[in-house]
Amino acid sequence: DNSTGNWWLTLDDIVQVGYWPKELFPHLREGASLVRFMGQVYASPNLPNPPMGSGRLPKEGYANAALFGKLMTVDSNSYQIDVLPEDMKPYSDANSNCYDLSYYNYSGPKYRQAFLFGGPGGQNCDK
Repeated sequence: DNSTGNWWLTLDDIVQVGYWPKELFPHLREGASLVRFMGQVYASPNLPNPPMGSGRLPKEGYANAALFGKLMTVDSNSYQIDVLPEDMKPYSDANSNCYDLSYYNYSGPKYRQAFLFGGPGGQNCDK
């Protein structure tokens, strides 16, 4: 937000989900050079890993897995910019039976650039 310096998460250009106060990110005062869209879970040692997203794997499709769609960033002039396919670098450091991701490049006008992610978690999830 150019007027406040806060970092906003917005849904469908109209719903302001929330923001991160600028004080949390003083190093981003001049902007960001990298954006990561991701999911993350944590489990205490010796406990099973929890589900991520909907708890369903991407191979189960849009109706089941968690979705990040309409991926965009905002430039210094407050213009929304679609994420470019060549800038996407899918990465997972988990066993694909526990968590996975599937990048779908351009998925039509509703989702544009999108990926499905998540999974049930469980035991032995490290690669």
